[in-house]
Amino acid sequence: MKKLFLTWLCTFLAFGIYAQQNGSVDYELKKLKQELEGGYKEWVWKSQKLKFSIPATMKVTQNTANEFHAKDEHNEFTIFAWQDRKVTAQDMKNAVYKLADEYLDNLGVVEEHDIDDFEGSYVVGTDKYGHSTVFFGLIDKRGGTNFFVEVIFDSEDEFSIENAFKMVDSIDRL
Repeated sequence: MKKLFLTWLCTFLAFGIYAQQNGSVDYELKKLKQELEGGYKEWVWKSQKLKFSIPATMKVTQNTANEFHAKDEHNEFTIFAWQDRKVTAQDMKNAVYKLADEYLDNLGVVEEHDIDDFEGSYVVGTDKYGHSTVFFGLIDKRGGTNFFVEVIFDSEDEFSIENAFKMVDSIDRL
């Protein structure tokens, strides 16, 4: 046990020194903390035949046919499914902006973001509690089912934004 603690302490200090020399102490420490807490865990959303990876620290609070929600002390991940075969990329871009405009402040520009079997867009903003939030809209290229994904995180640092995209980019069909 003592050896394990010393190994962890040396690793923690080494990352801290590296990060401090490279100007990204907060980023490296958050990354190390997540790795020590188990990294990412793959989830299967059976009703939608999807799989995705979210931080292992997250606990699932909702798993229904149309909604999957998980959160931990720093992040929330929610994905909603809805049906419409006629949605275009421009329709989705407009819908993402409209949704974000209703719930978020300090909106950025809606950007395109495609993932394997999905084409879509996203926008970054701040919710009414001051949390950074990214809304994604994804169209299943194989037709029919579309998704809105919301990732809320407690800080707008490089690690949190990277985490949000890592979760969404892991979404894939079974």
